[in-house]
Amino acid sequence: RLSMDSFRGLAREVLRSATLRCKRLMYDWEPADINLNNIRDKISTTTPGYSFVSDPANGLADAYLDLFLRACASPTDGLLKKHGQDQSTWDAKAAQAYLDGHDEFLKMLMVLFNLDGGQAARISELLTIEHCNTSSRLRGICIYGAKMFSITRHHKTRLSTNNEFQVARFFSKPVTMLAYRYLVYIRPVAYTILRKCFLHASEDTLLFAPASRSGSWTTKTFTEELRQFSKAVPGISFGIGVQLYRQLSIAITEKHVHRVAINFNRFDDVTNAAEEDVAFAWQSGHRPMQRYSTYGLDGAFPDQLQPALLRIYAKVS
Repeated sequence: RLSMDSFRGLAREVLRSATLRCKRLMYDWEPADINLNNIRDKISTTTPGYSFVSDPANGLADAYLDLFLRACASPTDGLLKKHGQDQSTWDAKAAQAYLDGHDEFLKMLMVLFNLDGGQAARISELLTIEHCNTSSRLRGICIYGAKMFSITRHHKTRLSTNNEFQVARFFSKPVTMLAYRYLVYIRPVAYTILRKCFLHASEDTLLFAPASRSGSWTTKTFTEELRQFSKAVPGISFGIGVQLYRQLSIAITEKHVHRVAINFNRFDDVTNAAEEDVAFAWQSGHRPMQRYSTYGLDGAFPDQLQPALLRIYAKVS
């Protein structure tokens, strides 16, 4: 048997471990808290290399240098070895240890992405998320309404609609802060170490890919990490793998969350539950359903990341 408290304990244990690992990778440095309301993320931008980190309006492209300097100068586990008064060289052992720590933290973050934000995604989709745009794919991590979320795209619907079915999962504040520090500070430092110390210039655009070695992670990688954490949680006497967790999350949603969730009808304009946004449809002389149909919004719903769709995903996350 599995109690709800034990099930919640799994996410708490992963979050605790990830927070400690993040603190070590940040060399105990605590940057000023960021207000995501002030972060610009142009979700519709398709320019290769673009993300909220590279957006010049945010001034985050070089923010990692503060952490990099701390990592180089740290008296404990620093990346440089001093030779004499004014000379130093890379400490390959310390640099490799940082890359290994990066990979361990990234595995935890991968698990948190699947535990947080509602029902679990398919791992094959999670592993295709990219942290910035490429010439052929859009990034899968964005900020909207002062919240961070991931985007996974289901390709099976192309057969019936000729469009991808897009799913957004909004993260809680603790997971958002870990992901933010990873994207802004830890990841750039890790790949700078690869370039400067090991002369390895390539950077994978996949969000969940190891930096300490070449190659990629698979569903097996995720399963091993999830089972390791589930066995460490009191009240869970068995390892929870990918398929079992996905089934559990769906079952809990149907049994517990679905019952208490407020039913919503985005075309409602006659009951007390109707949102104020319906006034925009009235102002144009339409009922909400007519407006969506007439102006082509509904035909792409939920194939395009419209604000209305994102607000719904934010509610159910």
